[in-house]
Amino acid sequence: MAVYVPFYLAFVRKNSRETLERIDNPALLAVMLGVIGFDLLIKCMGDFGQLTIWFMAPLRLFHGLMCVLTFALEYELLVNSHLQIEREAEARVHAERERQYELSRANIEAINIKCHDIRHQIRALAGGGTAADERALADLAHEVDFYDSAVHTGNEALDTILTEKRLTCANEGIPLSCVADGAALGFMRDADIYSLFGNALDNAIEAARELEDPSLRSISLVVRQAAGVASIHAENRYASEPLIGQDGSIVSSKGNGTSHGFGLRSMRLTVESYNGTLATLVDHQGRTFRVNAMIPLP
Repeated sequence: MAVYVPFYLAFVRKNSRETLERIDNPALLAVMLGVIGFDLLIKCMGDFGQLTIWFMAPLRLFHGLMCVLTFALEYELLVNSHLQIEREAEARVHAERERQYELSRANIEAINIKCHDIRHQIRALAGGGTAADERALADLAHEVDFYDSAVHTGNEALDTILTEKRLTCANEGIPLSCVADGAALGFMRDADIYSLFGNALDNAIEAARELEDPSLRSISLVVRQAAGVASIHAENRYASEPLIGQDGSIVSSKGNGTSHGFGLRSMRLTVESYNGTLATLVDHQGRTFRVNAMIPLP
């Protein structure tokens, strides 16, 4: 009890059953079998009288040291395996974001080309003296102007993701306020920009969608550079309180940590890859969730 209880509290309890089930490392079994085999060898030699107490004590001491070192090795392998699983999951999310970025950019370009064609057709029809209803033409032109009004921040990747999410917010009835200096993010990879802002806006849209009062649904985003850093600020209202983990991080509310909950983690990894910092703030009184990122300019 003096040995097992402290070890359980210090190590075993920190590893969930799901985490252990996902670990498959043959080295763990090989090391354990080696220690057990050495223990059985000592016992057999002692039972047959081939070892005296003077030889048994050092061997037992060596066996105990092997057990401690084996435990340390197994725990290190377990931690490394868990980190490897997280890295693989992040890589899958990142690859998916990069694929979505290429697809979204192509879709936005196709929409803009189509909108230009439709606008010219409307103007030709309106100026041709036909019997078309001018009010209907004006309404149609207004809708086309809305879908053709792409966001221009000076950064192609940021323009693509903001235009895409702006259309999503418009369909959801969620106002998206955006003041962005895309030139401040010129040193970042396109896929990183898409992943960072895609996760931030997806989380904000999902939270705003849950609000029953349409007047409370709003998302604001500010991107600027000042004092040698690129500053990113996003905030949105929320309906249900975010779940806070033991380490202070936001826990996914979707109930499946293996499939969800990578949004903020991916954002933090992206920001930290550029030596930046990311912080989240939950305003319980105003029921507002804020994300702030500071990335030093190269």
